Amino acid sequence: MKTKLSLALGVALSLLISPALAHTGVNTADDFYEGILHPLLGLDHLLVLFAVGLWAGLQNNKAAWLFTVGFLIAMSLGALISQWLVAPLLAEVLVLVSVLVLGIVIYCQVVCVLPVAMVFVAVFALAHGYVHALEMNAATSALGYSLGFLLTTAILQALGVWLGQALVNARAERLARGFGAICTLVGLGLLTGL
Repeated sequence: MKTKLSLALGVALSLLISPALAHTGVNTADDFYEGILHPLLGLDHLLVLFAVGLWAGLQNNKAAWLFTVGFLIAMSLGALISQWLVAPLLAEVLVLVSVLVLGIVIYCQVVCVLPVAMVFVAVFALAHGYVHALEMNAATSALGYSLGFLLTTAILQALGVWLGQALVNARAERLARGFGAICTLVGLGLLTGL
């Protein structure tokens, strides 16, 4: 019953999605406040940032917090790379794929050794950092925007880690599968333009 409800909710959400409005050229980032809000306003960002933390928490590993730290570092590196390398389409596709893949990983309750999981997450983090850096215009306070964005990212991922660990402790991992199903369906919707 819960799986059917999760799938129905995911389908409904995916039908409401237009192109990823959080990226390049749609809105521009201006400062710390915009950096804080940006991850909350793009459904793809919101889902991925929470999903990384949730997946880390579900690993039932004391090193789960390294997922968040690694993601923040890789995302910052992706932002720096955007200053020298121009490949926005590839980065945008990776951002959308990250929603789908993380949804599948959570739904299937994949457990990885920490180094493999961190490399996997870092690839998506690089793409997210890259597209977010492209949001900045000439008048943007890069430091303010970046700090705001990193703060919201860390909070969303910390909430995901906490929830994942709570679900493991309560032996309620099936609830996480519902979130994974939603991410998967939203990812499919984003990639197909539904």
